[in-house]
Amino acid sequence: MIGTTVLYKLAAFDAALINARRDDARAYARKHRGASAPEIEPGDPGRTGHVEHVGNDTYWATSRVEGTEPSQWTRLP
Repeated sequence: MIGTTVLYKLAAFDAALINARRDDARAYARKHRGASAPEIEPGDPGRTGHVEHVGNDTYWATSRVEGTEPSQWTRLP
């Protein structure tokens, strides 16, 4: 299947992970904007690493099964 494009249907937990990355990116940006921004330290609870988003998100979902339900993928025609 290497090189095959598939359609993945996000589940609620996938969206939560993507939103956490977006929150981390905003927290990282606030930290580095100046002294007035709240401090976020590496390892703070809930911080999974910052990712700066421009345009579409990239989300790598591994070990998923084929199907039509959330958290499953289908082949594109």
